[in-house]
Amino acid sequence: MNDSLDPGWRRAILGGLFGLIPFVGPRIVRGSKNALLLGRQLWIAFVVALVAVGIVVLVLRSELDGGGINAQVVAGVVAVVGVLTQVVAPRFIPPIEGRNNEEARQSAARSMLLRIALAESVALLSFMGVLLTGNAAIYLLGFALGMTGMADAAPTASWVDKGQQQLRESGSTMNLLRALTSGGPD
Repeated sequence: MNDSLDPGWRRAILGGLFGLIPFVGPRIVRGSKNALLLGRQLWIAFVVALVAVGIVVLVLRSELDGGGINAQVVAGVVAVVGVLTQVVAPRFIPPIEGRNNEEARQSAARSMLLRIALAESVALLSFMGVLLTGNAAIYLLGFALGMTGMADAAPTASWVDKGQQQLRESGSTMNLLRALTSGGPD
């Protein structure tokens, strides 16, 4: 990967955190045409959402008396769904491919967003489990499984390298990093 094209994580972290501020954030995010930077900012926003739900669980835990559903059963369901989203579901995510910059950008975005959706689904399921059982530890399980999925979805240098390999395997000669950082249609 060519490091000179990679915008790094510093701008993404600042943009991702500012992106959470109403009226200010959307303006910052909208101004960038760098798909890699935007993907990182979006990833950060979803990680912050997982943490925010965890804070809600901590606040609510003293108020929840449970809905009469066995917490062990719910934790088992969360664990099984978490493993399935990590092991089985990614096999159904289409590989990154494209004949031009726009197709490669769209394919990479789809891949990342599907992985994020899978990771977030486990955490949301565990939040529902907390509400049904009153047991806050269930969210800790879902959070851990969700963050494992988020680590897999993170648009890191190795993620770009894996995507580049998928492009090559599809017969494309595109440079994924260049496609993600060039902005705009070809």
